[in-house]
Amino acid sequence: MNDLYLSRLTLPVRTRLVNHIDDYYSIHQFVYGLFPQERERKFLYRTDFDNLGNLALTIQSSVYPSDPAVGEIRTNHIPLDFLMQDRYFFRLRFAPVVKSDGKVIRVDSRTDKAVGWLTQRANRIGVAFEEDSLDKESSFTFKMRPGNGRGTITISSVDIIGVFDVTERDSFIDAIKQGIGPYKGFGMGLMQLKPIKED
Repeated sequence: MNDLYLSRLTLPVRTRLVNHIDDYYSIHQFVYGLFPQERERKFLYRTDFDNLGNLALTIQSSVYPSDPAVGEIRTNHIPLDFLMQDRYFFRLRFAPVVKSDGKVIRVDSRTDKAVGWLTQRANRIGVAFEEDSLDKESSFTFKMRPGNGRGTITISSVDIIGVFDVTERDSFIDAIKQGIGPYKGFGMGLMQLKPIKED
């Protein structure tokens, strides 16, 4: 397994607004700026806002991030054995879509179809979900206008927590490193994990 790093970056609401980090596309640009030497995206991230608008970014990367121009960042190396456990609690934000006749169709993130989208991909991810443990924390849809001015991107996302057992180690590690689902460059697909160790 190549190196993996997990970073936590906090941006107070005033810092965000003064520096125009005020929508999902500007957050996307800010995170990409932490990896200026990378031609290909080698990171995943997740955004979490508190009630005051302060932003916490969780970033998983295969290279060490640069120091941000604003905000505070803490980075830890993920040890090799972290992805060698058999059972995990997980938290995942993803954007469920399906393809039909060459078109990309968003799955309604407010319904159980979003949970079904994930469980149908269990073999691909290399896990067996404990379906009774799966719980949808939240769902939301947001729109953003890329800097190239080519229309508006609409992303529907869902947050799910639960438990799974690893069934195929290589597929599991690949899924954790590559992310799950589309729009990974816009805060989707990062699976946060906590090993469950049996007594």
